[in-house]
Amino acid sequence: AMKGLMRWAQDMYVAEDDLWKIWNFLGESYKLNRAYTNALAKGLIKKNQIPSQIELYQEAARIVRNTVPNYAYVSNFVQGMRRSPLGNFVSFPAEIIRTSANIVEEGLKQTKNPIFARNGYERLFGAALAWATIPPMLYAGAKGLYGITEDKVQAMRELVAPWSVDSTLLPYRNEDGTYGYVDFSHGFFYDTVTNPVQAVINGVNANKDQPLVTGLAHGMV
Repeated sequence: AMKGLMRWAQDMYVAEDDLWKIWNFLGESYKLNRAYTNALAKGLIKKNQIPSQIELYQEAARIVRNTVPNYAYVSNFVQGMRRSPLGNFVSFPAEIIRTSANIVEEGLKQTKNPIFARNGYERLFGAALAWATIPPMLYAGAKGLYGITEDKVQAMRELVAPWSVDSTLLPYRNEDGTYGYVDFSHGFFYDTVTNPVQAVINGVNANKDQPLVTGLAHGMV
C-alpha cells in the first residue's frame, strides 16, 4: 500500500510538472502564430513564407525545452551530486540556472528579428520582472505594512538561521510586539539566480564600518 501511495505521489508530481510545460507550449504556440500574422499584415513576409502549423509547434516545443525546467536535461555531474552527501535537491537549481540563461539568450535573439521582436521583448521584460522586481516589491510592501525600518530588518538578519541570512526576508510584527519573518527565498523559483546579488548587498550592509570592498568581497564569497 505504501509503495502504491509513493507511486501515486510521484505520478502527481510529474503530472504537475507536465502541466506547466503544456501551459507554456500553448502560450509559445500562440505567440509564434501571432508574430507571423502581424508580420504578414505589415508586409514583412508573404503568405507562402509562413511555416506550417506543425513546424510552429516544433519551434514552440524547442523553446519550452530550453526555458522550462526539465529534469531530462540534468547533466551526469548533477545526477552524481544527487547521490552525494552534499544534498539531493540539486537538479532543480541546476535547471533554473540553465533555463535562466536560455531565457535571456532566446529573448535577445528574438529581439533582433523583426518578426519575433515583440516576443523577445515580452520574454526579457517578464524575466526582469520575476528576477528583479517581485522580491524587492514584496519586501518593501511587508516593511511598509508593519512599519518596520531597514535597521530592524538588518538586526533580524543577525538572529536568523545561517541558511536564511542572505535570503529575501518578509518581516512582520506580531500582536504582542515581537517580530517574525517569512523566508521568501525558499518559495521563490528564481532565488538561485537572484540570491548571489542579495548576498553581495547584505555583505555590504553588514560591514558598514569597514571599507566597501570588504563587504563586497564577503558577499561574493
